[in-house]
Amino acid sequence: MKIPATGYRLDSPTSITVFFEAGICDKYGLKVEEDTPPILKVRVVITQTAPRGQACPQVVKAQQVTATLTKPVKSGAVVDLASGQQLSPNSSVPAGGPR
Repeated sequence: MKIPATGYRLDSPTSITVFFEAGICDKYGLKVEEDTPPILKVRVVITQTAPRGQACPQVVKAQQVTATLTKPVKSGAVVDLASGQQLSPNSSVPAGGPR
């Protein structure tokens, strides 16, 4: 399942937060490919699905996930592997996101 990212924020030279919209019952993580500097490639992934038989409302919510990078990032593009698109930096959580 492809989960397109909607933007990102560099929290520090070695920390990135990626914003996306997805269902509320699964848990999400971030895979990062740092092998093509200065391009950073990211993919939002499901790390844990909702337990079988658990009722889950069909609700999509703005969410975010953070990852620690192995190398500092100073500048360059961040590309979403789900969509193939370059992401725009966001300075805050999207509307309707976690508070």
